[in-house]
Amino acid sequence: MDKIFDEFFNLLLFVEGEESKHKNDRGGHTKYGITQYLYNRIQDKQKLPRQSVSELTIEAAKEIYKKEFFAVVTPLQDKERYYNYFDMCVNSGQGNYSKLVAANPPNVYQWRRDFFDRIVENDLTQKCNLKGWYNRLAKIKNYFNKENS
Repeated sequence: MDKIFDEFFNLLLFVEGEESKHKNDRGGHTKYGITQYLYNRIQDKQKLPRQSVSELTIEAAKEIYKKEFFAVVTPLQDKERYYNYFDMCVNSGQGNYSKLVAANPPNVYQWRRDFFDRIVENDLTQKCNLKGWYNRLAKIKNYFNKENS
């Protein structure tokens, strides 16, 4: 399972990037995809002083992803679907991951595109994120297409 997690973590870093402070990103300030809010919550739980997510190390990010997200996602034989479920949990939260699992769509990429479209329909301030979300899905799909070739 560690080998799968390592692969997923490396792909996640590729789609997340390093540090972001986009004004219309609901997650706010992030590093390696970890929001300041989540980082604060984890520091509080561990009774550590809060610090900026800018201080987050890649090793600490890896542990957070393993405990807070990877451990939540039910393992699947289909690695591409498994990764998409993990990525949905990371990108959109555990509640939306559960909706994806319950829907069990034949085309997970289309389901996720439709999900992102609905976010924008409900909140036009998020339209600026749509291209990035679509690019994220394209990068994931491309990764698994290369892996299966």
